[in-house]
Parts: sequence; structure tokens; C-alpha cells
Amino acid sequence: LRWVILLLAAAVILPTVCLLWFMNQAVKNERLATRQKLIDFYTLKAQFFFVEAQDKGYTDLFSEIQHKETAKAHDLFSDFAVDPLVNTFQGMLIYDSTAELIYPLFESSNTETIQPTSEPLPNLHLENTKRIYQLCYPENSEEISPSRAADIMRYRVFLAKRYQETQNPDLIYHLRKMLIYRKSNSSKENWFLHGPAETTVWQLEKMIEIAQRSGLASRLDVEIQSARNRIKAYSNVIDISPLYSSAASLQNWPNQTIRRLSPESEYYGLKFNLADKTILGVSKKHNLLWLLDAATQNMQDDTIDVQISDNYGTVIVGDETIIDKPFLTLKAGKYLPDFTVSLFFKDDTVFEKAARQQTRIYLWTGLLVTLLVLATGGISIRAVSRQIQMNRLKNDFIATVTHELKTPLSSMRLLVDTLLEGRYQDEQTVPEYLGLIANENERLSHLIDSFLTFSRMERNKQVFEIAPVSPVEVAKQAAEAVRTKFDNGNVTFEMDIQKALPMIHADKDGMITVLVNLLDNAYKYSNSDKQIQLNVYQQNGIICFAVKDNGIGISKRVQKRIFNRFYQVDSRLSRTAEGCGLGLSIVKFVVDAHKGTIDVESQPGQGSTFRVKLPQC
Repeated sequence: LRWVILLLAAAVILPTVCLLWFMNQAVKNERLATRQKLIDFYTLKAQFFFVEAQDKGYTDLFSEIQHKETAKAHDLFSDFAVDPLVNTFQGMLIYDSTAELIYPLFESSNTETIQPTSEPLPNLHLENTKRIYQLCYPENSEEISPSRAADIMRYRVFLAKRYQETQNPDLIYHLRKMLIYRKSNSSKENWFLHGPAETTVWQLEKMIEIAQRSGLASRLDVEIQSARNRIKAYSNVIDISPLYSSAASLQNWPNQTIRRLSPESEYYGLKFNLADKTILGVSKKHNLLWLLDAATQNMQDDTIDVQISDNYGTVIVGDETIIDKPFLTLKAGKYLPDFTVSLFFKDDTVFEKAARQQTRIYLWTGLLVTLLVLATGGISIRAVSRQIQMNRLKNDFIATVTHELKTPLSSMRLLVDTLLEGRYQDEQTVPEYLGLIANENERLSHLIDSFLTFSRMERNKQVFEIAPVSPVEVAKQAAEAVRTKFDNGNVTFEMDIQKALPMIHADKDGMITVLVNLLDNAYKYSNSDKQIQLNVYQQNGIICFAVKDNGIGISKRVQKRIFNRFYQVDSRLSRTAEGCGLGLSIVKFVVDAHKGTIDVESQPGQGSTFRVKLPQC
């Protein structure tokens, strides 16, 4: 039995260990697969937001620029200064085909000394307002030199002051033209001047000041905002012009790309070509790189952090303190080739969290399979053990039956041979021997009846005729059946039957067999001074048959097994009590068939009490 159980245990444990190992590998592979799935997911997402979306956005921007069909670079700049594109650019540098900076112009580039903040020259006779107006709006303004344009700008400021002093109603029209400062569609009146940037800024600031002092600021709100945008654009290019005084400084700058102007600068530039002109559009990050900010907001979530570095390696978007190695880096589209996008997982448990659901499925599946294997193995071991035990019991049963049958047959043969051979002393011995033969025959018949009953139990062919039966009759007939045995020994037998007991539904012979077996066991397992009681009484609608003895008693451990087939407390062939271990199993079978119960109350050395309980009619 030990080796069989060990082999079965090995057959269960080895597959279980292998299953647990494979399950552990599956969980690890799931984490790796989850990591790769997350990386693939965020790679596609980053490719869309930081490459495809950026390329599309800046392609649309260049398409809009190409629609600007203006012949001259300064007209283009004028349009940008007041056009919605000012939301993208906050200044522009324009170079001609010879790489010279042609827009905007600066005072330092003129041979003549220009003082934009000075009043009109004193040798001019400016008392005549009409004459001043003619100086402010000359014909063929495109051919005017920068120094002359600076003078005209000062005349225009002077004319605005004259209008203000004389409270001339034309002041608002004059201010509107100067603040918007665009080239007129009229061929007669062109007030756009290609003058120095410093003078242009001075003129616009003066016009805004005059509008505010004259109480016209609210009526010219749109024009003033346009002028401030233009001032801002000129101020920006004035600051950065020393870095890019000619197109030669943009030689290593790829066309149609964005870069930061310098490590210290807060401005970014977009280089592109328009006709024969090279243009550097200038703006701060929030104007020129707003697509990156939008992409970062769409990309970032509870799982990842995003960092974006410019062409100088400076982090312009995201947490600068992150020093971990990114799981993904890519360039931010063809217009931002020098900008690097880096993606980081926020914590190391992100894969664990993402894989948790699938891992839980693996764990539960593995656990259920493991429990199933263990349960199957346990059932198999139990079945094999029971089979081995059953075989052992059957072998013991065969030995017991052989012993139980051989003993009475041997006794009967010896007595018969003695009578046949006439080896007896007197005639009185003959009835005595015949009585012994009858007793042995009865014992043998009882044993054979037990075997037949057991055989019917095994084949489920035991048929009971259930009918109303008096429990008093059952008890009396059972007592009568054992009366002869009890009268021959030192037995004190008492029977206590409660009066007026109701009927029970039972098979009369079956219940007599139950009580006879219990009384017979009480006789066999009691000492020489046997005290046996049979009590019949009613309790809570239940009829109880109680058989009590003063025998050897039964331990708690044995009480759980005494109703098993072939089980005997003393299984030795040399035991003093006869029997083959079927009596109590037959009792249990009959009681169960009657929907009743049987229990035992016993302690070693203090006797036993068996109680059979059946429902009353």
C-alpha cells in the first residue's frame, strides 16, 4: 500500500509542479508581452501626435504662406504683421537672393544719420497743414529711400499733433491709417513706407500715445492692437538681428524647419523660402510650437511622462528632473528634425498593473487545475486504498467464514461419528449429543442467513414489506428468538416496554432481525455476568428501540467503523466471539431502508447502548 500511494502521489505532485512552473513562466511572459503591447501602443500614439500631426499642421502653415502672392518682401512682412498669421510669427527677417537682409531695415545700415525721435527739420515751412499732408503722403512711396522714409514718418507724427492741437476731425482717419499701416489699395494714396525698424517703432508708439490723449483709444481699439503687434514684431527682430545679419548665418539651417535661435534665447525660428527670398519667421515657443504642447497634452496620461528637447538639448516640455532611460525616443516630424521626444513610464509597476487582469486569469486557472489534479489524485489514492482495504477485508472475511463454518461442521461430524460408532456410555448421552448437533446446526443456519442477507444487500434485491406494525410485537418476538440462548448462560435479561405505543411503518421480519442482531452482539461481547436490557419507548414522535449491555464497550475511534461491512473489533481467528463482521452492517442497511437512524453510546469497559429510531405512523 505504501508503494502504491507513493507512486500515485508522484503522479499527482510531478504534474502539479510542472503546471506551477509553466504558470509562473506564463505570468512572466504576460508581463513581457504587456510591456511590448504598451510600447507598441504608445509608439503608434506618439507617431500620430508627434510626427503625423506635426507634419500636417506645419504643412498647412506653409500652404497658407504660399498663398501670400505678394511681389515684394516688405509687402509680405506688412501683411504678416496685421494678418492672423501674426498668431504664429512675432517677427520676420527677410533676405534677398544675395543673402542680404532687406527687411526690416535698421538705422545702423544707413549712410545718413537718422534720429527717429527728433522733431521735423527746422528749415521746413510747416505752418501750412496742406503742405504737411503732402509731405506725409508722397507719390511713388516704393522708390523713397530709407532716410527719406524716416523723415516722412516724423512728418506724419507732426501732422497728428497738429490735428490734435486744432481738434481737426481728420485726426481719427489719419491715426487709423498710421496704426494699421498697410499699403492702400488705392493707386493715389499709398502710405506704406519701407523705413528703418527703429523709426517705425517710434512712429507707432507716438500714434498710440496721441490716440490715447485725444480720447480716441476706444474707437481705435482694433487699430491700436494691430500697431502693438507690429511694435512687438519689430522689437523682436531688432533683438535677434545681430545673430542673423545675413542669410549666410542660416547656411546650416535646413529649409522649412524650426530651431531655437540660441541657447539663451526664448525665441524660435522657422526658415523657409518664398520666391527668391529667404525668410526667417520668429516667435516664442507658445506661438510657434503650440502643436507640440497640444500633442503632449493628448499623449500624456497616468502611465507615461513626456519630455521634449530642442536642438540644444534643453527640455522645453515635461519634467526636467526625470533621469530614467526612456522606453521610446523619436524625432518630432520633418519640420522639427532637431527636436527629440522622449517617453517614460511613471513607475515600474505599470506592467504589473496592466498584466494584472490576465495574470489573475492565469493564476485562477492554474489554481483550479492544480486543485483538480490534487483532488483527482486524492480520490484515486482514496479509491485505491479502499480497494486494497476491501481486498484485505475480503481475504479476512474468507478466513473468518472458513473458520466459522468449519467449527460447527467439525463439531457436528465428531458428534455424529460418535453416535454412529456407538462410543457413548449410556443412553442419556444420545439426547445430549443430539442437542449439541441441533445448536451447531442453528448456529450454522444463522451464519448462512447472514451471508444470504449480505448477498441480497450487495445486489440491492432485499425486498421489505412495509406495513403498520406494533413495536411491542417486534420487541417480544425478537426477545423470544434469543430466549433459548439467554436461558443457557449466566444472563440477566430485562425488557421494558412503554404502554400505549403507536404503530410504526416497518417490515416486521426485518425489524426483528435488527433487534436479534443487536441482542446477539450484546450477548457475545459481554462478560460472564451478562446484563442486557431491551427498552422500547416513544420520544418526540419517534419510536426508540434501545439495547443496552455491560460488555467490553467500544472506543470513539472504533464507533465510526463498526457499521462497515466485514469490520470486526477483534479480527483474530483466535478471538472468543463468533461472527464474520456482517451483523451491524445488516442492521444499518435495514434501518436505513426504513428511513430511520441508529446510533451508539459507549465507553471502553462500561458497556454499550444501541438506539434504533423509527418514525411513528
